[in-house]
Amino acid sequence: MKKEDNILKLLYIPIIYFVTACLIEVGTFLSLNFGVFPKYFLFDISVMLIFVGIIFISSNRIAQFVISLLLLLGQALISFINITLYNIYGDLFSFDMIAIGAEGFKSFDASFVNYWFVVYLVVCITASIVFMVKDINKKYNFKVFNKMALVLASVFVVFELIGFNGYYTQIAWLSANNNSEYDKYFNNDKNLYETLFIKNESLKKYGSFGFYAKNLSNLIWRKGNVDADYTDTKEYILNSEMNSENMFTGTLKDDNVIVIMCESLEWYGIDPILTPTLYKLFTDGVTFNNYYSKSKTNYSEMDVILGNIPTNNSFTNGVHFANSSLLNNKLPFTLPNKFKASGYDQTTFFHNNDGSFYGRTTTHPVYGFDNIVTLEKMDFSGLDVGKEGSYYRDSDMIKACINQIAPLNKKFLSFITTVVTHGPYKENPRLNEYYKILDGEKFEESLTWLENNTNYVKPTTESLRNILKLYKAAFMDLDRGVEYLLNYLKDNNLMDNTTLVLYSDHNAYYHDLAYEMRTVNKGEYYNNEVYRVPASIYSEKLGNMNIDKFSCPYNILPTIFDLVGINYNKNLYMAPSIFDEEFKNTIFVSPLSGIMGDGIYSDNVSSVYLLKDNISDEDVYNFKQLALKYYQKQEWINKIYNTNIFKYYPELNNNI
Repeated sequence: MKKEDNILKLLYIPIIYFVTACLIEVGTFLSLNFGVFPKYFLFDISVMLIFVGIIFISSNRIAQFVISLLLLLGQALISFINITLYNIYGDLFSFDMIAIGAEGFKSFDASFVNYWFVVYLVVCITASIVFMVKDINKKYNFKVFNKMALVLASVFVVFELIGFNGYYTQIAWLSANNNSEYDKYFNNDKNLYETLFIKNESLKKYGSFGFYAKNLSNLIWRKGNVDADYTDTKEYILNSEMNSENMFTGTLKDDNVIVIMCESLEWYGIDPILTPTLYKLFTDGVTFNNYYSKSKTNYSEMDVILGNIPTNNSFTNGVHFANSSLLNNKLPFTLPNKFKASGYDQTTFFHNNDGSFYGRTTTHPVYGFDNIVTLEKMDFSGLDVGKEGSYYRDSDMIKACINQIAPLNKKFLSFITTVVTHGPYKENPRLNEYYKILDGEKFEESLTWLENNTNYVKPTTESLRNILKLYKAAFMDLDRGVEYLLNYLKDNNLMDNTTLVLYSDHNAYYHDLAYEMRTVNKGEYYNNEVYRVPASIYSEKLGNMNIDKFSCPYNILPTIFDLVGINYNKNLYMAPSIFDEEFKNTIFVSPLSGIMGDGIYSDNVSSVYLLKDNISDEDVYNFKQLALKYYQKQEWINKIYNTNIFKYYPELNNNI
């Protein structure tokens, strides 16, 4: 057999790998509605050629088959995860998520799956296997020092050179518009490549292979000149503006504060018939009527606990030896740390789930909480909790932990994240008593109230009706728990000096309930109304106020500080208090995808969806300038985390 024929035979499986990898990438882009192929497709081609070289040099057909199949299965898995995440949240996979992958699996529901894409993947990989195994038993073994081995090595080197040179050539060809600060952030593909700060745009432009090569690089190695960052970041903190006082500053000074993050709470989950306590708190308090959140649970916690989110590093980094791990950071600016510095005796976090979920027993002490009370630390003895059910009821959590949530003779901050209300919405035997109520007239009465008093609609199908029942049952239980909490506060003379902050982390995305109840087509992901969820601050000292301006999770922490009279450095938080004169300028940049303003939505800032008739060119310009200001601040926030600046310069604690 001629030498050239041997080489062609050895290229057979690598070529099949290359073609299949291209087909999977095209299918992924089409399923994500990102077009057919990335803008800078040379990233994909270059990395694929690097893998082709590795497969080729294996020379043994079985080894070639195994390596090819593993690479294709890995690519298919990431594509499947991306399409599923994008379908649920509008988010995309990144390697820092590996440490919390179990959480995603536990929250998974079959309704999220794009079965057409799964079929496409199966067809592509099955076809590649069929073609690869045709003559898989043929082996080509060569002595190390003969001429054929040198030819093989030469061909391998050629593939690697083409691949690596193509990759770095593509980097050199990235557009780099630096005509203005705005262009630097939103019309500069080189800057976007370095930071990947808008995930969906990054994947769309650089392809799966380019995106993940850079994502892995950024995860393991810290970027930039850290020594210079120390100097610049220190100056940023020292020269920043402190909050200004307003007529509400200090209104709730020395109040105890209980924050309840209500999983998946929607306005249609609240009514005076089935959830009268929640209805009272969300109508008689300082009510955020135009509050928007497109997020995941862990991000929504950080929004209010930290007042910001690190975007190019992680507290739950699976690569804990990497520079980007934040577990050793000092964070004096957080909600619990600022409260402790202001004389509060106890700061405690409560969650009715395992402490390992989202790594809370690891991350939340870093955030500053004195105590992390999760499921394994809760004592349900003496409570009729039932033996069967997906989770313990949130009402039982509140009853079991009431003395820790609201301790007597202490100034306290308590933060509660609910569980049962999250979804998916399936029958939970522990909620049977609520199902019995919903099977009667009360459910229909609540639907009639909803139809007459809100913009939401009655369920149009029996399936949606049943899902809504299960959803409402979970919030009926939370309502009972909050009622128990309020009665405890009143009975122990704590109500007069305790403030409750309740907010939803995100919409009810399971079973597409958020879209169905609004009669919005799921393709209209840009419709801000899908992300409008409840938030309220309840205090008998404040009374009732309606906040109709656009607000978001970033506003909550500064507002709490404002009300209890804790000064704060505006440069450390992503938005002002709702009572601040700058409040009207708020926008929300989702940590998943999407930038929102009042009547405006954008995927990438440059192009926008106008959702109201009266949006002017000036409104669009202001929206884009606010987005620019946000990303500029985010760059500084990332430097604060990257440098761990407060550990090395503790004197900066005087400027937080």
